Amino acid sequence: MRMLDIAKMAVHNLRRRPGRSLLNLLGITLGATTILMTAAGSDGVKKSLHSLLEKSEFTRKVIANYESLVKESDIEESEWRIDADIEPERTERLEKALKNHVLRAKRRKVGQWRLIDSEALKKFEGIESALDVVPAVRLNFDFVHGQFNQTANGSGISPNAFGLPERIVAGEMIGEDDLDQVLIHELLAYQMGFVTQEELDSLIGSEITAVFAADRKKNELSNLLSALENGDLAGLLEEQTELLSAVKGLVGDTDLRTLTNTQKRLIRSSLKTMVPQTTKEPADIERTFKIKGVYHNIGDTDLFSIFKRFALDPVQPVLFHFNTATQLQLSTRGKKNFYSATIYVDSFKNLQPVENEIQQLGFRTSSARDMLAEIDQRIDDISKMIYFIAVSVLIVTAIAISNALIVSVMERTQEFGIMKSLGAQTKHVVWLMLFEGALLGAAGSALAVLLSLAIGKFGQGYLRQYIEGRVNQSISGDLISFSPIWIVIAILAAMIVCSLASVIPAWRAARLDPVIAMRKN
Repeated sequence: MRMLDIAKMAVHNLRRRPGRSLLNLLGITLGATTILMTAAGSDGVKKSLHSLLEKSEFTRKVIANYESLVKESDIEESEWRIDADIEPERTERLEKALKNHVLRAKRRKVGQWRLIDSEALKKFEGIESALDVVPAVRLNFDFVHGQFNQTANGSGISPNAFGLPERIVAGEMIGEDDLDQVLIHELLAYQMGFVTQEELDSLIGSEITAVFAADRKKNELSNLLSALENGDLAGLLEEQTELLSAVKGLVGDTDLRTLTNTQKRLIRSSLKTMVPQTTKEPADIERTFKIKGVYHNIGDTDLFSIFKRFALDPVQPVLFHFNTATQLQLSTRGKKNFYSATIYVDSFKNLQPVENEIQQLGFRTSSARDMLAEIDQRIDDISKMIYFIAVSVLIVTAIAISNALIVSVMERTQEFGIMKSLGAQTKHVVWLMLFEGALLGAAGSALAVLLSLAIGKFGQGYLRQYIEGRVNQSISGDLISFSPIWIVIAILAAMIVCSLASVIPAWRAARLDPVIAMRKN
């Protein structure tokens, strides 16, 4: 028999039982449609959100954070493993507690954190794709404008800060050379008495005076001597962990809080000559700045509000040029290290290389890539659940097809006997049954493709309206994107599942003895 004849017979047999064939087609169509719509929806939403976020300048920055100098991998297993005849659950608890104890002890001994210093900042600035490197700075000062005088906080901001220019309600953004200009928050302007738009506009260009209190803290060694003399060593050591570590390095592992009064006097007398004797108090730093603009917070409906977890630009009453803010912190507070720094990158595609370079320098990083990865993971998790449902539908349909074809074999026993008596071979019978299953799969998947395209066309607008309403931004591209690869996969999957469902009926048909089959009524 020719394959064409087998195909014609398969079509004829399916048409002879329209009700059974339609039910099987329905199951195949539902399963394949679910697979196609899930693939098209997840791919389309991923691509659209990636395009939206990657084009957003706000996502082009990396946060470099301080890192621990001692990690769990630096601890030998022998330091925390417990070899005792106790129940496993308790052993696990004790080993975990011991591991944390050893880790804390080693961190205290070598210094707990690797902070970002000026040398690290220079290395960040040397990264090819870095536009600006802005260390995290927090300034406290007296804000003076005419008769208005109030304590305020401030921080540094880059002229390349993404998202901030759109939030300027009066004036304009700080420029590259605006080292003596500031932005103020609209709440501070309100407290100053400037409420209407005309009043805010009148603020632009006016001068403010910022008075930064100089660091009047005593010399660290002087603090130690005073604490020894006044009996307040414990309180000092709680605040001066680094000083404690340094002193321990001088005197070994002695706990300074256990020193006797005699020992305290000996330390005081031997180190007193090292304390600089000066009565001159450091002067406050007074600087004059001009107001360049007034800005507001990020709104809850703003696209950038979804990045709040990923180190937004600081919201402070006063924003200085980051170079000015860094200089002021070093001058007034004497801090030489920073806990974090923001690296503004020239394009989203360079986030990964920049993060890699920063991590090689020994610091932790975070960026919008973290959120994109989380979004992708959430979409994939949902897609897996839907794929499982779709595959379950196909499996149930395959079982139904297999049962239907088995019944068909029983009903057509005489027909198969006549075919074999007329010269049909066993393989021809097998091919006939497999072809019927594959034909059901092909027809069902074809209907699934047409149905999916129709649903995608009409559902595209509703899905776009919903997502754009959530992010308050227009989204380009198709949110339901049908890939030719997934269409082929859905068709092949349906045909393969249906063909496999035909194996048992085909095997039973092939085993029929033509003489016995022809005798059955």
